[in-house]
Amino acid sequence: LLDRVEGRYRDLGVRAAQPAQTALAGVIDDLWGAGSNSLRLATVNAVRKLKLQEAAPKLKQVVRSQKAGGKLRARALEALGAIESDEVLRSVVRQALEDPNEKVRQQAQQMIASIAPTGQAAVDALKKTLKSGTTAEKQNALRALGRIGRPEADKVLKQWMDKLMAGELKPALELDLLQAVKGSENDVLQERLKRYRARAKGGDRLGMWEVALDGGDPAEGRRIVHRSQSAQCLRCHEIAGRGGNVAPNLTHIASRRDRRYLLESLVRPNAKIAEGYNTVVLQLESGQSVSGTLARETQEHVVLQTPTGQKQKIAKSEVAGREEVEASPMPPMRGILSKRQLRDVVAYLTTLK
Repeated sequence: LLDRVEGRYRDLGVRAAQPAQTALAGVIDDLWGAGSNSLRLATVNAVRKLKLQEAAPKLKQVVRSQKAGGKLRARALEALGAIESDEVLRSVVRQALEDPNEKVRQQAQQMIASIAPTGQAAVDALKKTLKSGTTAEKQNALRALGRIGRPEADKVLKQWMDKLMAGELKPALELDLLQAVKGSENDVLQERLKRYRARAKGGDRLGMWEVALDGGDPAEGRRIVHRSQSAQCLRCHEIAGRGGNVAPNLTHIASRRDRRYLLESLVRPNAKIAEGYNTVVLQLESGQSVSGTLARETQEHVVLQTPTGQKQKIAKSEVAGREEVEASPMPPMRGILSKRQLRDVVAYLTTLK
């Protein structure tokens, strides 16, 4: 549980599920009937976490309803996977694979690897997606193939690695393929992966991070930028009037910079520092040092903005020395976010025009 006063997570320990299951079962019909879609989503999430078996019939109904939103139906399918047997799930997932809604199909693709009666059955379904699915569905299918861990799946991954090495693979699929292969125990796949990595090291400054340039989910990227407790982007950056002002304003960043610049700024922030945001270090007569970005300067004073967002006004008569350091106060996001998360953030930032 996040303590919003102190900003710390507090461990509540393991608690019995039965009281919560009983309470939810008593009101679930009222919750299903509520007009709020967000409340229905919260109900589905609660059903999944508590594995409330009594909700299975309603979940199936939601999954098959074309009137319900795609996100709700996909989450209902995920919840069904937590409480039903593979045998029961197979028919539901098979139908979901052919559903008109992409979110529903994507959820079914994630589940097919674990519930298909044979490895070949799962591979056949995923091969069909790789042939005619959307980019996001193909990404899902490649990751699912990596989870199967059987010769039938490895054979398909080898074919796609050959496409990658020949330069015939769509850039938006590279990261998903590489991550699928990374988890494989197949020696041939690992050899192909080793060759790819050797080639990537000899490329441009982005190197192995170039796979995060294309194929991200802007909605997920927005969630990371605005809500991630680890990245804390808006602590320093401003977007549309929200956030800090100790780093470049990102409101219209895509109208000034391309996605390669954005990704490099995320993984190597010291490579390209925006004008006016390099670090100034002042050595004071008292022996202390103060650092920050230069907010304002007059003949008598220097005003620095510290990483916490506070402005510090210092008389020049107190300054014994001054140095401008070509270093960004932002930590490299490659150590905080995964490649998939970075890809999503880049996709979101490119929408800010």
